[in-house]
Order: sequence, then C-alpha cells, then structure tokens
Amino acid sequence: MKKIPRAVGYVRVSTPGQVDNTSLSYQTKVIKNRANADGVNLIKIFSEEGKSGTNTNRPQYQALMDYIDKNDVDILYVYDTSRLHRNLEGMTLDLKWFRVHNKKIIFVSQGWDSSCEDDYDMIITQAIVDAKYSRSIKNNSLRGLTSRAADCMHTGGKPPYGFKVNRDTMLLELDETTAPAVKKMFEFYADGFGTADIIKWLKDNGYKTSKGNDFKVNTINEILHNEKYKGCYTWNKAISKDEDGKRNTHKHKESYFKKEGGCPELVTPEMFEKVQERLNENAEKHSNRAPDRYYPLTGMIYCSCGSPMCGGVRYSKDRKYYKYNCNNKCGTAPIRADYLEAFVINAVSTCLFSEPNRQPLLDALNHISRNIKDTSNKEYRALRRALSGLDDRHRNLMAALEKGKVTDSIMNSLEKIERQKGEITTKIKLLSRGSHQFNEADLQKLQEGFDHYMITENTINNKYLLRKIIERVDVDEEQVRITLKCGISIDKSTKITMKGNDDMIRRPYIAPEVRYENTEGMILGFYESENEGTVKVKLALMIASPWSYDVVDIEMPTEYLYKMANESEVNIFELVGAKVAAQIKLKDDQLCGIMELDAR
Repeated sequence: MKKIPRAVGYVRVSTPGQVDNTSLSYQTKVIKNRANADGVNLIKIFSEEGKSGTNTNRPQYQALMDYIDKNDVDILYVYDTSRLHRNLEGMTLDLKWFRVHNKKIIFVSQGWDSSCEDDYDMIITQAIVDAKYSRSIKNNSLRGLTSRAADCMHTGGKPPYGFKVNRDTMLLELDETTAPAVKKMFEFYADGFGTADIIKWLKDNGYKTSKGNDFKVNTINEILHNEKYKGCYTWNKAISKDEDGKRNTHKHKESYFKKEGGCPELVTPEMFEKVQERLNENAEKHSNRAPDRYYPLTGMIYCSCGSPMCGGVRYSKDRKYYKYNCNNKCGTAPIRADYLEAFVINAVSTCLFSEPNRQPLLDALNHISRNIKDTSNKEYRALRRALSGLDDRHRNLMAALEKGKVTDSIMNSLEKIERQKGEITTKIKLLSRGSHQFNEADLQKLQEGFDHYMITENTINNKYLLRKIIERVDVDEEQVRITLKCGISIDKSTKITMKGNDDMIRRPYIAPEVRYENTEGMILGFYESENEGTVKVKLALMIASPWSYDVVDIEMPTEYLYKMANESEVNIFELVGAKVAAQIKLKDDQLCGIMELDAR
C-alpha cells in the first residue's frame, strides 16, 4: 500500500492588518486547497503574526522547524517564498537542510517545488529579489519615519508608559490613568528609594505594565532613563538589531534625533537629571544581593567618621544578628539593628505625638484626606473615560467576531481589554469611598500602633515618613544622637524628660544591679527556647527615662504570650513593638523570668 505523504504548512504576516492575498486566512485557505489536491495528509499549519521575514527570530518558525526535525514530515507548504524568508542566507540554509533530509518545500502561489532542480534555481533567484525588496521597503519606511519624527509624531509601536497617542495628530499626550504612576516613580527614586520599593508601591496601588504584568526592575530602569518624560522627544535612539533580530535595550546610539519640548513634560528637567545622577551612582556600586531583612533607618544613619551606615547580618553561635555597619569600614563597632530601631522609632513617636503636635497632626491628616478625595475625583473621571473607551473597543471587537472574523489578534485584544477593564473597575471602587474625618480617638490609635508598624512594615510610605521627620542619626562608640527636621515641636515636659538623656547609650548587656519592678519597655522579638513550654523574649526596658534602655533576654511561659495576644486580639507576632509594663524577678544576678507582662 502506497504511503500517504505527511505535510505541514507555514503562514506569516508582518503586520496584523495585512489583507487580501497576504492575510493569514487567505494563505491558510490556499495551502489547504493545494494539500487536498495533492492528496497529502496536512497535519497542522503554523501561523505567525507580526513578525518580519528578514530574520529567523520568529517563535512559530522555530516551532515549525523543530516539529519537522522531530516528526515524520515529508512536505512543507508555504504560500510564497517571501512568507518563509526575506533573507537569502535563511532561504539557502533551509533549502539545503530539506534536500539533505529528503524533504521538500512547495511554494504554492509560485508553483515551485524545492526538489526540482529548475525550480530550485528560481527559488534562489526570487529569494534575492525578496531580500532586495525588503531593504527597499525598509529604506522607504525609514524616510517616512524620519519625516514623522521631525514633527515629533509617534513612529509606531506602543507609546511609553504614561503616554497615549492622539489618533488625529499622532502626537503623544499624557495618559491620565498611568501618568501619575510614572511621576511617583521619579519622585520616589529622586528621594532615595530603590526600585524594589517602587515596584512594591506600584503593586500595592494596582498598577500594571501595558501588557498587564507586574513591574520588574528592568522596566523601571527603562522608564527612569527615558528622556521623553522630561519633555524631550527622541527617535532612533536604540542600537540596531543583530542578525537574529535581537536588540540590546540597555545600549543606545551616541547620536540620535532629539527635540526639547517635543512631547508633554511629565517631570521637570531638574528632577530627571537628579534621577540620572543617582542611576549612574548606583550603577557603579550595584549588587544583586537583596537584604533578607527590612532596615527602616537605611539612608539616615551616619558613622562618627562621616560615612553612611547600612544594614547587614552577622552570625554568632549559629544565630543571626542584624546590625548597621559603617560603609567605610573605619573600625567603629556595628550597632544592633533591633536595639537601634526600637530606640529611634520610640523617640520619633514620643516627639511626633507630643502635645504641641497633636492638633497640627489632626489638621494635616484631615487636609491629606480631603486632598486625596479631590485628587481621586479627577482620577475617578479619568478612569471612567478610560473604561468607556475600553467598552467601545470591546463592542467593536465583538461585532467583528459575530461577522466571523476570528483571528489571534482579535482574541488577544479582547483578553487584554477584559484584564484592563477589571483593573480599572477595582480602582474605581476604591476611589468611590468617602474621605475620613480624623479625630483624637483616631490619633490615639495611630500612636498605639506607630512603633510596631514603623519597625515591621516595609512600605515606601513608612520610609518616606521617617525621612520627612528625621534629619539624621549619628552613631559613635559611646552614643547615638537623633537630629529631627525643623517643624517637629516638643512640649516642655518632653524636653525635660529628654534633657541629658537624648542619646542612646551603647552598652553591652550586663546583669542589672537593680530589680526591674513595674518598669516600662517594649517587646523587640521572640526566640526559640531550649526549655519546653517557654519562649525567649527580647525586651527594651527603660532604666532612667524614655530615652535610656537596657535590652535584655528573658524566658517566660509561652502561655503568657498567647494570653496577652488573645486579650489584645492580635497574632502573637504582632506584639513585636508593643509597649509593656513588666515585673521581673532576679536569681543570682541573672534575669530568669517574668512575673507579669501586660500590653499597654
């Protein structure tokens, strides 16, 4: 019995809008008719959309060749030579490979069979013509794009995040829904925050890339380097693609077209330059190692030698100790992070919520609440307009489907629109909430949870608040001094308390000479105990005033902690940062337990 040849097909368009005798559906129809007339078994057709034939960096082309190599395939059907390649080298290599493996390519519209010697020569000749035609199109396109760029018009592809294209003028305009996110990226980075902080903020606030994905470091870096955001239109900046159609997006030409004021300004030139300076500085000292702990005081601590101090970890007896170390490695001893943070945050809390600051704080909170509502009203209207536009596009695409125009492009567009509608609807719901009027009870709640939240929650807003309050924290071998920024008032009683005690004494733990009875302090953390039924608790206990601490480790029954957590209606680990009143018993000058521990 004669074997029925097995075949596959390949169809390609370089742009989704190609129609008539170059559309994917037409090419597919012609190939199926020819395979049916030849009496072969057409197994499948590989369909490529939006990819140039000048290189082989095409997903479906690569899948096609891999399939033919691994399966029993005799014939490849292609509509014409230009659909397979617009590159002489690529065509020559494929023809040789098919001949060596006793397979053939049939170019349907031209009637050529690669296994025929005369047709083989015609295919090579046509491949030369196709390659020349491709170069001609590229040159003509380049002239057209150069003309459009001279008028600062959009030259194709997706506009930069934060912009949209006016379809009447083809000029860039600010996108009201995404431009605020870009502005925040620049502001945060200029204020010293890292890309990880920015990515977390974007995710927490529901922002996605134009493809609907979470932002990555590379995406943020591309945005921060883009001159268009300072109002400078650029074109032909990227280096050319290599032979495989790939481009290094991190490099650009030394000379390219640019025009100041050629597009809307999203950030000031001064802020843009400030960001570039910091990007260059960070590029020189970049490290891929991410810290395994949140260090809230990073960027504010300075060693006695004048160098910044940064968070790090040290090991002793198989335990981790988190510390702030001098960047200059001048020899100053590192300081324990948990000790320092408890002291600094408590100092900030005491000052921030002191009597002269309470009413200004309430006024500021209510002012922010009103402003957020006013801003959200603008954003609400912008989101409503965006949602209406998506609804119109959705209806148009559904109408095309009803007429039988089912293409990958339409289905992908529908999927993208559905995702965007979901994201915008969620934001609209959030913005529909009314503004809150803060009162003294709200302020008291904020004060009670302030220390714990500021120490444990790694958010860009927390870091921003600390930087607005703290000018700097200076550390030497003897003490830690906190300098607050102007505008933080301190009442008389707080000043008296602070007088002579506004430094944190850096002392190692020594068994106290006094019994801590009814003393106040703060829980710094919990650690595993060797004794069953107990847990180690690290406490910062006040020894003279709210500004002097002894940090001690004690053991206590685990049930006490659970009882305290239940009474406070929180998870046990949320007790870190809680203010406590403690009664502690001593035995042979060693702390050995807690008689009472009550959350305040």
